[in-house]
Amino acid sequence: MMTKQNKKSGFTLIELLVVIAVIGILASIVIPTVGNVQIRAKKAKSKALLQGVAHACISFKGTYGYYPFTTKNTSTQTDDIVIALTGRTVAGVADLSVNTRGERFFTFKPEDFNATTGFLEDALGQSFIVDCDAGYTGFITPSSLTKADETGQIRGDVLAYADVTAATGVPVWSWKDK
Repeated sequence: MMTKQNKKSGFTLIELLVVIAVIGILASIVIPTVGNVQIRAKKAKSKALLQGVAHACISFKGTYGYYPFTTKNTSTQTDDIVIALTGRTVAGVADLSVNTRGERFFTFKPEDFNATTGFLEDALGQSFIVDCDAGYTGFITPSSLTKADETGQIRGDVLAYADVTAATGVPVWSWKDK
């Protein structure tokens, strides 16, 4: 006697739930890792920008014999930084008040500026500070930094930094982080 077999091809509900659970576990492992990679990439891009600005200030001193921010020692103003290192305002108008020869020590890209405010920002979206050794002592007294030694000074000629961003909590400095 022949019996009729009722065999359906496909997955059972249990098999589908197991696969969904495995995918969920893998996603919970991968998603934070991708976020960390993006933060590290932005931090590296920020560090490259800050190092470029610091080296441009050193080149400025090599050309003119003094640092571009000696009158106030610190510049958080976008126009001050751009005028000194490019000989032009942010709007592109020639301004030879600081950089009298109009030499281009650094080239800023459009993405270096905040689209809304027009201020210079690093890749993490935080404005940065440029401190120069105005007294030529070999030390910089940062205007806003948590990384200075107990005297409040850092050995160096030029320091460009964005101390800590509220959004990411990631400090970025123009020198190698220990």
